[in-house]
Amino acid sequence: MFAISTILLNTIITLLGLWLWRTGSIQFRSDIGIFALFDILILILVMDAGMYLLHRIAHIRFIYPFAHRTHHRYDKPRPLTLFVLNPLEALGFGTLWLLVICAYDFSWAGMSIYLGLNVVFGSIGHLGVEPLSDKLLRSNLFNTLTTSTFHAMHHRNEDYNFGFYTSIWDRIFGTLYSENSRSQD
Repeated sequence: MFAISTILLNTIITLLGLWLWRTGSIQFRSDIGIFALFDILILILVMDAGMYLLHRIAHIRFIYPFAHRTHHRYDKPRPLTLFVLNPLEALGFGTLWLLVICAYDFSWAGMSIYLGLNVVFGSIGHLGVEPLSDKLLRSNLFNTLTTSTFHAMHHRNEDYNFGFYTSIWDRIFGTLYSENSRSQD
C-alpha cells in the first residue's frame, strides 16, 4: 500500500509540476550539449544535498516515527522498498524537486537524463545485492557514488550513509560509515 501511495503521490507531484510549467513558474531551456551536461551535474549535486538534508531531518528522534520509520521496516533493501515511503516523505522529496526546478531554468535534455539517473540510483540502492566487484567498490568513482552496499549499510545502521547519489555530504558531515564507525558504535 505504501508503494502504491508513493507512486500516486509522485504522479500528483508530476501533475503539479505540469501546472507550474503551464503557469510559467517552471521554465525549461531547449538546448543540448555542454550546458545540458552541466545541468545534470548541478541537479545531481543540488538534489543530493537537499535529499541528504531531508533524510537527516527524517531521522530526528521525534520526526522519525511518523515520517521515516516505514522505510526502515526493511533492514535488507529490495527493489520494491524504494517506493515504501511515508506519504510525508514522498511529498517532501517531490516538493524539493519542484522547488529546485522552479529556481533555475534547466534544459529538457539535462533534466530528462537526471530523472533517468534518479531511477537508476534509487534502483541500485535497493537491489539487495551488490553488482560491483570489491575492486570497483574501492575505486575513486564508486567510493564517491552511492552503491547498493552503501544504502544497505544505512538500513543496517541508521546513523550513517544518508546520501542518495554521492557520499560527499556524508563525508562533510561525518556520517559516512567506515570500519572506524563500527568501532565507535
